[in-house]
Amino acid sequence: MTKRQVIFALDPGSVNIGGAIIINGEPKKLFSVKGIPSRVKGNKGSFNGDMDILIQTIIPQFEEIITENKVTHVVWEAPPGFGGMNQRELVQAVCTTLKVVTFQKKLPYNHLTPNYWHNQLLGRSKNVSKQEVREELLSRHPKLQQFISLPPDPFDAAAIGIIAHKVEHWKIP
Repeated sequence: MTKRQVIFALDPGSVNIGGAIIINGEPKKLFSVKGIPSRVKGNKGSFNGDMDILIQTIIPQFEEIITENKVTHVVWEAPPGFGGMNQRELVQAVCTTLKVVTFQKKLPYNHLTPNYWHNQLLGRSKNVSKQEVREELLSRHPKLQQFISLPPDPFDAAAIGIIAHKVEHWKIP
């Protein structure tokens, strides 16, 4: 009997953070993780203040997602090397926070670059839009139609989780 693999996949951001639960390679849940409330409301705070709020906001969410879904593996998109300095640093903070929670729970993990998972999913890595990823996933997994009202980030997270399951390369903390 094959052991049940439950992957928590994350498409990181500072405001729009996409999450997905992948069970044995099939996307089961797509959701948004709450980012920086002050940015969502349009009240830009200081960088350090935003960083504190972001980390304080996501830690309990990550712990709850992992516990409630009985997650066995964690994967996230490696932050890109582009974007504004503050944006890039905040995205890196999301990834690092998830990594710390993953290490504390001693879960196997991985991170995939956008170029890698885009190529695995679509056969190319250049000029891939979030809309293309959503459409590809909906064509392969029609049950995801129930999540169509979500922003595109959870669909990216689902693709990251599906590719991670397919590749089966996990690091052990």
